[in-house]
Amino acid sequence: MDRERLLACIREGKTMHALLIAGPAGSGRAALARAAAAAFLADALGPGGLAACPDYQELAAPYAVEQIRALTESLAAQPFGHGRRAYALLDAHGMNASCQNALLKSLEEPPEDTLLVLAGNEPGLLPTVRSRCAIVRLGAQPMETAAQALADEGIDPARAAVAAAWADGVTGLARAYAADEYAAFRAAAAACLEAALFGGTPFPAAATLLRAPVQPARGRQKQEAVNAPLLLQAWQSLLRDALLLHTGGAPAQNPDQKKLAGRIAARFTTAQIQGIIEMLGDGLKRLAFGASGSMTVDAVLASLNEEEKERR
Repeated sequence: MDRERLLACIREGKTMHALLIAGPAGSGRAALARAAAAAFLADALGPGGLAACPDYQELAAPYAVEQIRALTESLAAQPFGHGRRAYALLDAHGMNASCQNALLKSLEEPPEDTLLVLAGNEPGLLPTVRSRCAIVRLGAQPMETAAQALADEGIDPARAAVAAAWADGVTGLARAYAADEYAAFRAAAAACLEAALFGGTPFPAAATLLRAPVQPARGRQKQEAVNAPLLLQAWQSLLRDALLLHTGGAPAQNPDQKKLAGRIAARFTTAQIQGIIEMLGDGLKRLAFGASGSMTVDAVLASLNEEEKERR
């Protein structure tokens, strides 16, 4: 369902009262969550829109279970305008299992006058949460389209092409990835992975990467909570490029790291690369449920070092 059709269905009362807007960072999920809330509250909004509406509440990571319990208790109260009310939970995948479980009853039986909108990465949410929501998935554009959009904004075409590849064609994400800070982070991440896979010492470099101000932390969020998922995702994409050299298929996601992808492909079998990708995926799941960024990254690197020692 596209954006305009979703908003029309909300205005017409033809959607569930619990929505999940799923997509990667930069795909516009937060903006659509707010637009959905505004469409639901259309009759209650004044000149100030959502910002001035007492019947709209927006929550974001980091989440606490007490915060979710307070939300569920507020559902039993009358809306301020005695009409509709809407809640938007941004980066909902940042909720740990306790927070998500505390939300289940409200998702299953929200009041008729209430809209609950979750926005985030679908894999970070419990199946029981996803099953209680109508899911709207935001897709990506062709990488060439995203790259052209960045180039039209004045970004160097070569940098735009690489950023679009890193972002899998998600223009908003590619825009963030085109920044100098992220490009430097990505290059350092590749060097750190190379050290881990080929007998180097990756731990000091990883610790530095977890502290790098590559993207801003919000509120009480630690920088490592922002950087750890970015680091594991960067490593996953490099390993997928190496896997493609074995199997063929889609274009490389890291055109700037062809040499490293080739070195990994020459050293590791398809099964070994797939195993490392799955291990990184497990690390990302732990991070989504609130695990320490530094401890998760260190555990991944320790496993890679052990495998390297066994191969010698």
